[in-house]
Amino acid sequence: MRIFLLTFLCLNSCTWAQSKAEPSGQTLVFTNVNVVDTRAGRILPGMTVVVRSCRIQGVARVGLIAENHNVRMINAAGEYVMPGLWDMDVRTASTAAAWDEHIIYPLYVANGVTGVRDMGGDPDLLDQRSQRVEDGTLPGPHILVAGPILSGGKSNTQAVALNNPTEAREAVAKLKEHGMNLLTMRSDISRDSYYALADEAARLKIQFAGPVPDSITVAEASAAGQRSIERLSGILLACSSKEDALRQQGSQALANQDVRPHAIVTTLAMATYDPEKAWNLFVQLANNNTWQVPALVWSQTMASMDNTTLLSG
Repeated sequence: MRIFLLTFLCLNSCTWAQSKAEPSGQTLVFTNVNVVDTRAGRILPGMTVVVRSCRIQGVARVGLIAENHNVRMINAAGEYVMPGLWDMDVRTASTAAAWDEHIIYPLYVANGVTGVRDMGGDPDLLDQRSQRVEDGTLPGPHILVAGPILSGGKSNTQAVALNNPTEAREAVAKLKEHGMNLLTMRSDISRDSYYALADEAARLKIQFAGPVPDSITVAEASAAGQRSIERLSGILLACSSKEDALRQQGSQALANQDVRPHAIVTTLAMATYDPEKAWNLFVQLANNNTWQVPALVWSQTMASMDNTTLLSG
């Protein structure tokens, strides 16, 4: 079954209209189309979808649209439409190896990804690219800029060091002034710096996301206002009946730079899974509106790291 991506067509049509200096109020009418209803998990056959000024105006079995030179009819011939996808963890503007904007962004759109969350890159470069996308001069997805990364390491064009609470507060204020509406962090931030970051972010009304630092529990991160947790970090440990003991074991292994004991903690966390503890945690995450970003490709790769077939292939 082929998927006929409505958002891809709309974005291309809008860009085409702008390049041809056509009126921004052009209306696209898709007829005889199967709509993939992602909320209800069903397919609505034989629908009409109306798009005006690059916005979906209506989805119905029958649509009555007054004819004029700004209306373009497209017979989808029984193909499928679906909402645009988001890739929530990308890095397209690394100063070490930035992707060619004329290659990476059109590829996202061609595969149905109409929005990306760039979680660490040169913010000035990303701002320039994002503006060109919104202007219609660069085909690509909407870009939510969440860089540079806040970390416990050294500062550079892609990372801001948070070595103490004062630096954490200053970094949040500076990035807010720069126009950022989302902050991203690494897992190496200290507990004191994390809480200073969270407090300043709440004061300035700016969201923050990233993996849960090793010094913070998932429950604490949710309560502190972390908007999303990347790669399900800390979730297994938080659902274990032995969370405190395993957390101490993992921290000691990290301090000793010993990978094997730290990896074993994950196995032990799964073996001590506590359904009631997990349920209470999930209720808290839902109540606090703390989202999970599983990063499926990353998780699949990490799960296959010891697969000898993959390694030899």
